[in-house]
Amino acid sequence: PSVKSVIQGFLPGLALKIFLIMLPKLIMAMSKMEGYTSFSSLERRSASKYYLFVLVNVFLGSIVTGTAFQQLEQLINQPSSE
Repeated sequence: PSVKSVIQGFLPGLALKIFLIMLPKLIMAMSKMEGYTSFSSLERRSASKYYLFVLVNVFLGSIVTGTAFQQLEQLINQPSSE
């Protein structure tokens, strides 16, 4: 396999996984800056923000971009005749 295919196929998924691993710690720090002091409230706020982020960016984002790229490919391959 060429280096380009490894970079295009492997690295984006790896980068996303590393980011999602680091994200809870980042969100916890942001919740501390918001003024939450008890550990339970920090965990609750962090968990809700994390799952909202995952839902919107990973799940819905992949659906929207996948659909957009399919439509773009259709427009390129089969232009409408007027």
